[in-house]
Amino acid sequence: MVMSLQHGDRAVTALWGGAELFRYTYLPDDPQLESPRPYFHPVRTLAGDLVSVYRPHDHVWHKGIALSLPNVGSENFWGGPTFRQGAYIQAANDGSVRHDSFQRAEATDDAVRLDERLSWVTQSGQLLITERRRVAATAWADDKAWTLAFETTLTNVSGAGIVIGSPTTEGRPDAGYGGLFWRGPRSFTGGLVVTEDVAGGEELMGRRARWLAFAGQHDGDGRWSTLVFRDAQENFSFPSQWFVRSTPYACVCPAPFFDTEYAHPAGTSLTLRYDIAVADGALDAAACARLSGRAAAHDLLAAWDLPMAERAFAPVPGPAPAAAGQAFPGATGLTVLDVYDWAAPDGLRGGSAHVHLASTEGYVVLSGAGRLQTLGERGYAQTSLHPGDCLWFTPGTIHRLVNDGDLRLLVVMQNAGLPEHGDAVLTFPPGVLADPVAYARAASLAGGDPAAEAKRRASLSIEGYLLLRDQVAEQGPGALDAFYAAALRLAAGQVGDWRARWSAGALAAAELTGVHLDEIGAGVAGHLDAAGLWRIEQAAGDRGYGMCGRLTTYPASAAARVG
Repeated sequence: MVMSLQHGDRAVTALWGGAELFRYTYLPDDPQLESPRPYFHPVRTLAGDLVSVYRPHDHVWHKGIALSLPNVGSENFWGGPTFRQGAYIQAANDGSVRHDSFQRAEATDDAVRLDERLSWVTQSGQLLITERRRVAATAWADDKAWTLAFETTLTNVSGAGIVIGSPTTEGRPDAGYGGLFWRGPRSFTGGLVVTEDVAGGEELMGRRARWLAFAGQHDGDGRWSTLVFRDAQENFSFPSQWFVRSTPYACVCPAPFFDTEYAHPAGTSLTLRYDIAVADGALDAAACARLSGRAAAHDLLAAWDLPMAERAFAPVPGPAPAAAGQAFPGATGLTVLDVYDWAAPDGLRGGSAHVHLASTEGYVVLSGAGRLQTLGERGYAQTSLHPGDCLWFTPGTIHRLVNDGDLRLLVVMQNAGLPEHGDAVLTFPPGVLADPVAYARAASLAGGDPAAEAKRRASLSIEGYLLLRDQVAEQGPGALDAFYAAALRLAAGQVGDWRARWSAGALAAAELTGVHLDEIGAGVAGHLDAAGLWRIEQAAGDRGYGMCGRLTTYPASAAARVG
């Protein structure tokens, strides 16, 4: 069965094998009191069971699954009354989230994808926020489930700072709703809430967890369905607090502003990312954790899943600079890499061959044995890797890791955030490199088992790499010029995004050192008074599938101050 997308006058409908999975209404006709905004409804399981509700009589502003915020400064983008200073008040402040355009709304056999632009406008007509929203969905028939990936980037264009909160930050206990909110069917009332270490009901309100699931039973046939909501490590609030109820109705919302206000300065952007797995059956904690891990490893919104040329229309707004201490030293990225043990077309074992255009990469060999093969201005080279070895290579070095036995590396990557957002071009054969759409599909892990897709991708890259290596042997390093030209064409539309991430990361870290030197020269303690200890806990669950091997990541966004 394949995915498809039907376009209507006000909505698009995602189907799998011709059966509806969800309808996304992007031009709602709801009353202003209900804060008109796009929403997903109906939402169904692969078996066709309905797992969402629209305009329930008790809260008519609840709309299936919708991004909804009740306290945006003095404005309400949730609908209904606003909780302020100890009471709910119905004011003329119910804003709208207006659809502006789709940069992309299409389906391949394995996934549907939407790339949308929206405006957050107050009831009085003031534009507060512009939004880029990316949505993708794919079916996992082997798990009797499908997954929805959702990412929003909210840019404050109001000209002034905006404080985002919740009724709890305004004084109402256990009312920290606001975010990607799901309202379940009436029959789900009294359903089971599941986290990785406990199951229960609304007593789990406000609990922090990397994922949270809700299992409910349907009227009529008595079947069960489970929705697993995953918080992304990159989110500033990870692991999220959760707004969850099983009575008097079923609802779940990862709530980044549950009990703490978020200051959103003018001109800055906030990105939030979530995954929702919709499954048939009543799943236990182990099954829910597996779906959450699969969503993490099977990133539908990874940079290579979007054609480079298309992404040039509107690059993702860059993040604001991290607070001192929260970025890893030097704004580098740190990953433990277990190199693949898969046989390549030439019989050697290892991962994909690729090149970074803007970032230097370093290795410390932790254990095992292997080789690093490179192509560059000095031609082809092969370097043995043994425990304790430390080496690095600069942008433009085409590289391939060969695993001769349990090769494990500590990878230190310059410009954290750039490689994860496209600064890695695979050495696919020339025909694939020449077509941005073909390249994106070849590089994607969507549409099947992540391990099988990663192996397919690695094999195709080695096929192109071997051609390049033969050409360099015959013609010299100049034979790489055509590959570099193709890589630059693929990456050209991403430069704006990369520059924003570099400015907020590596450049900001370097400039901060300049500030520290100024303080030291002036004899001012300054930054010394803010000294602290930061820690990143090793993430549990399945490791991701990278280009060269299985990844254990340590994202700086998951850092917490511990001393």
